[in-house]
Amino acid sequence: MTDYMTANAGKIKGIIGLGDLVTANLQKVLQAAGQGAGKIPVVGWGNTKATAQAIQAGYVNAAMWQYSDSQGYQPIVLLNMLHNGLAAGYNIPTQALYDKRTVGQYIKYLK
Repeated sequence: MTDYMTANAGKIKGIIGLGDLVTANLQKVLQAAGQGAGKIPVVGWGNTKATAQAIQAGYVNAAMWQYSDSQGYQPIVLLNMLHNGLAAGYNIPTQALYDKRTVGQYIKYLK
């Protein structure tokens, strides 16, 4: 990523980190390529401490928190309801977009 960023930074208008591995490393990549915080808009997945810290530092604008506990339990409950002839017509939020204003709500869960 650093090589690509170094060679193409002037052409990049924004970055979408499709996965925690990418988003968690973007601050290091941008710094290595000489790109300052906030110069290139960045969004992506955000279930890592490195991504949350990149938001605090201004290198990532917003990230998606995935509530993995809800994602794992919700399908079991819904499948059981459908199996028993019940409707599964309700919604459980399993994602939240967080940014510099709200990162503190999520970073406390990351080690």
